[in-house]
Amino acid sequence: MARTTQDNGLKRPLYATVGAADKAVELVRESITDLQARLVELQQSINELEREPRQLRERTARAVGAQTDALRASYDDLVDRGDALVRRVRRQKSTQDTVRSARTTSSKAKTTRTQARDAVRSTTSSARSAADTTSATARRESKAPRSSAKATATGARKTARSVAKATADATRKIGD
Repeated sequence: MARTTQDNGLKRPLYATVGAADKAVELVRESITDLQARLVELQQSINELEREPRQLRERTARAVGAQTDALRASYDDLVDRGDALVRRVRRQKSTQDTVRSARTTSSKAKTTRTQARDAVRSTTSSARSAADTTSATARRESKAPRSSAKATATGARKTARSVAKATADATRKIGD
């Protein structure tokens, strides 16, 4: 699927969300030993906290600034991860097959609508001209839409299966 060159302002938050999910899966898989080490450091820092307000304010301001910078960097990393994951999912065969199948199904649905509309017009015209031939004409004119509707339903079922496969493939990619 071709990437669009138009940025509608929703890509970055979307990619950040996908990247956040990917990152969360990765973090869940990791050990908690790092967290325990940080807890020990935090307890030591609390014990060593300075009691003078001015120094405490300056230290807090520096810490907040560093955290803000770290959060910005993390957000950008999540955007990059999300973008990469979305591109991988878009490139996989099952996603491309699903897109093609959905387009085909949509086209069949439009054809069915057109054929049904034309059949109704033709049937109405025939009914006005002769009441005894209306039934035969209606049966004759409705064969194509019925056949098209059946093909559309079959295409929709295939698309649904393709979507399920693409979703499963995409789910396996999360956290890679």
